[in-house]
Amino acid sequence: MSGTDATAISLSSGGLLAFKVAPDYETKNSYSVTVTVTAASQSVSKAITIAITNVNEFACKQPSYTSKPTAVNSDSNHRYYEYFWQSSPEICVNLYHTSLLDDSWETRTVQILEWAKTNLGLLVPINAFVMDQKNGSTSELTQINNDVCTIWDPLEGRNQTNCVNNQDAWGNRSAAAGVGHKGLPNGGDLFWPQNAWTGHDDIGVPIRILMHEFYHVYQNSMKFYFEATSRFGIPVRWEDQESTYLHHDNFVTVFPNWIEEGGADFAGFAMATKYDNSVDARGQLIEHLDEARNVITTAANNGDTVSLKDYEYQGALYESSSNPNNGIGRQKDFQYSGGSMALAYLWSLDNANFKKIVVDYYKIYAEQDNLDPGNGWKNAFESLFGMTLAKFYTDFDAFMRQSRSSQIAILKTNAEMQSASWTD
Repeated sequence: MSGTDATAISLSSGGLLAFKVAPDYETKNSYSVTVTVTAASQSVSKAITIAITNVNEFACKQPSYTSKPTAVNSDSNHRYYEYFWQSSPEICVNLYHTSLLDDSWETRTVQILEWAKTNLGLLVPINAFVMDQKNGSTSELTQINNDVCTIWDPLEGRNQTNCVNNQDAWGNRSAAAGVGHKGLPNGGDLFWPQNAWTGHDDIGVPIRILMHEFYHVYQNSMKFYFEATSRFGIPVRWEDQESTYLHHDNFVTVFPNWIEEGGADFAGFAMATKYDNSVDARGQLIEHLDEARNVITTAANNGDTVSLKDYEYQGALYESSSNPNNGIGRQKDFQYSGGSMALAYLWSLDNANFKKIVVDYYKIYAEQDNLDPGNGWKNAFESLFGMTLAKFYTDFDAFMRQSRSSQIAILKTNAEMQSASWTD
């Protein structure tokens, strides 16, 4: 046996070829050898090419639980659960119709999620679904709906067929991720359509978006976790009064919009430039600043006042008490742009606030909400940052009416984001 890859392959006396070390598609996906048979004075040679098939070793679409587990303990505010996967929650990246997907992003998606898990941490399993929603076949996209419903439907108490039929239409879905209290036993979901990473001149943008979605799983799982007992606690009112509690519009039931979406954007900037130092996170943050400024300017030109407090509630946009209520609609994207700027401003007040924003706020959330049900989000902020939310809203709203140059001046550099620690 001879040829380019002869040293990687063995040839038995019975004529069987075998790899000396199992091949890895991501490292090398084609091997070439020439086998020569000689008898007396005659020789015959045959060139052989061995193609390696890419197997998605990160796929795992089976549910961890097919029914809701029993609580191990409870008090007047929470029921507490322990899950068998807690010691090692997996990231499962399920690829659909891989011939339509960009090979580099198949690999990069796994690398980014594994990096985030290693460097930030992960409390729950993640099932990530990667697809080309614009060119995928109907049967392939329906299969994704089936897989999603198989994992979470038993815990949601819905009929499988109804679940599949009630999914959002394919074609224009955005990247999305999260963890719900009903689906918590099977972890979080993350949807990563190919159009989320195409169409960007700057590769740093989709890297930041994927980090943003990972962070949604992180922040929303931490709100259930009690570190002292290593248990997940679900508020009794969420389980027993979901329709009357979680869907109210006139008070905050979990996180304010600006903390949830702005928090994921803020963390996404820092994580993206830590993962790849060539990512210009500061430049992306300045673009967010300009978007937020545009919302405020447009409103001001129509006699309207914008406050961060307008984005405090889930499910609807509420206007500040000083708003003249002239019918100017809020732009929902301010919860992203304004929210991330609010946290960048908060970081500028004290370098120690970086870790408090990214990690500590969510670490103390569950305990704070157990002490004061429904107000954990507010009490966690005020105790951690040493100021009332009312003062923070006033100060930040005033900051957002300063000149653009003075606003840019408080933003950290890429190097400062890269060196900032969420562990110290």
